[in-house]
Amino acid sequence: MSRMKAVIGALGINPEKLKVIISQMVTLRRGENVIKLSKRTGELITLRELVEEVGRMPAGSSSSRARRTARWTSTRAGEARVGRQPGILYPVCARPHFQHPAPRPGKKYRLLAGDVSLLNTDVELDLIRKMLLFPEVMELAAINLEPHHLAYFAQEIATSFHSFYKHCRVVTDNEALTCARLKLVEAARIVFSRALVLMGMAAPEKM
Repeated sequence: MSRMKAVIGALGINPEKLKVIISQMVTLRRGENVIKLSKRTGELITLRELVEEVGRMPAGSSSSRARRTARWTSTRAGEARVGRQPGILYPVCARPHFQHPAPRPGKKYRLLAGDVSLLNTDVELDLIRKMLLFPEVMELAAINLEPHHLAYFAQEIATSFHSFYKHCRVVTDNEALTCARLKLVEAARIVFSRALVLMGMAAPEKM
């Protein structure tokens, strides 16, 4: 590390601008077999190769959830299968649920007119409180160069939204309450989609 900083300094660049993130060991598996890697023999697998083999979404989702202080295990041939398990592509699969419910025939709702003071159930307030943490989570991830904070935040938002959707009927006979809940759904959609985009992942509207 000191040699790299010395080289940068010789080029007239402030050595303190160099930030090298050192993570824990990564274990690669193909099925049940561990892939042997060796710097000495030149047997290396780059992240680019992993992405080309299993796809950007599964590789990106699993890697973004990995803390740099913890070991990360990735299954090359089986990453797509692993990706269907809860926790890997869960946030991505949850994205379509953030679409607005279909309005009743002949009915139009004004989202901007929604009075959020009507949102007072525990699940509604829990979702709102979690969304308010988004700026802090982004700052934490940026300052510490730890994108896993965004991944866990996205999963918490998805879980909280599913709980809200399960316990609260969005389109009801109460127009004021419907507008308020539709406004909450739109806010959650925006926050969730931006979290996925910051992780370099797509935000599909349907699966």
